[in-house]
Amino acid sequence: GNYFSSWGIQQEALQFEDATVPPAHVTEQLCKLLEEVQKDVQPSPNGRGGSIVVHCTAGLGRTGSLLGALAMEMTGIGGGPWLGWVRMYRPGSVQTLQQERFLKTFGETSRITPGCMA
Repeated sequence: GNYFSSWGIQQEALQFEDATVPPAHVTEQLCKLLEEVQKDVQPSPNGRGGSIVVHCTAGLGRTGSLLGALAMEMTGIGGGPWLGWVRMYRPGSVQTLQQERFLKTFGETSRITPGCMA
């Protein structure tokens, strides 16, 4: 059975090859999912919304790359500052040179759906 479903947790698979960067269709799919969740989440009594978990096998390379693209799109932070922050708070994040290049050039060479989570 599906472990997450047994706890009432919705799970979506946004798959791409280990040690690579997220293809455009994956970043756009993440954006759409987050927008759907944002519409559906009802604040709890303490005024906070729900949680979203993004992970890969180890939660480092692909996760850091995908969340970096999203954070950069949503906040305007650059790739260098993102890499510094994520590696300080999650050592080992963004594992390959390809992933570093992707984040350092994100926005110049690629974008998520315009207005994602604006």
